Amino acid sequence: MVCRRQLDEMCECDSVIPPMTITLMAIAKRSFPTLHRRQVPDKEMLKKAWLYAQRQNWASPNVLHLIDHCNRAGAHKSWFEFYMHHMMKLRCPDVMNRAIETICACLLLEPQETLITACVLMVDFMMDKKSQVQFEVPYVIPLVKLLTQFFQLARLEPGSISFELFATFCDPANEDHDLEKLKFLCLLRKSGGL
Repeated sequence: MVCRRQLDEMCECDSVIPPMTITLMAIAKRSFPTLHRRQVPDKEMLKKAWLYAQRQNWASPNVLHLIDHCNRAGAHKSWFEFYMHHMMKLRCPDVMNRAIETICACLLLEPQETLITACVLMVDFMMDKKSQVQFEVPYVIPLVKLLTQFFQLARLEPGSISFELFATFCDPANEDHDLEKLKFLCLLRKSGGL
C-alpha cells in the first residue's frame, strides 16, 4: 500500500532527472574514444580515458594505447599534467593510490626517456603554484610514492632486471605482492626477457 502511494506520486509529478542519475548513466556506459592512426588525443579524449580507467580500476589496453599515442607525438606533458590534476582532485589518499597505479601502468611499457621526462614533469607539477599541491600528510604520501616509483623505474637498465631482483622485492607465494609481480613481468617484457 505504501509503495502504491509512492508510485502514484512519482507518476503524477514531472519527470526530473537529477544530475547524479546522469552521472551514474555515464559511468555505466563506459564509452571510450577511438583514435585514428596518427591522431593525438585532445583533453576530452584524455578525460574519457581517465574516467574509463578509474571506473575499471585498471589501465586497460585501450587506455595504454591512447597514452602511447601521446608519447609517440611527444605530448607527454599534456596527458601527464591532465592525469596529475585529476588525481589531485580526488582528495582521498586511498583513491589517489589507486590512480597512481594507473599512471604507473601507463609508464611501465614506455622507454627510459619517457620515464625521465615523467620525473621532470612530476617535480615541475609539484612545485607549480597553479597546481595547488597540498604538502600535507595524507595527500603528499601518494605523490612521493609515485615520484619514487618513477625514479626506480627510470634508473633500471634493461640488463639489470633478473629473477634475483624479483626475489629481493617480493615473495612469490605472498598474494599481497601480486602488484609487484605484475610490475616485474612488465619490466622483464620491456627488457626483452619475455
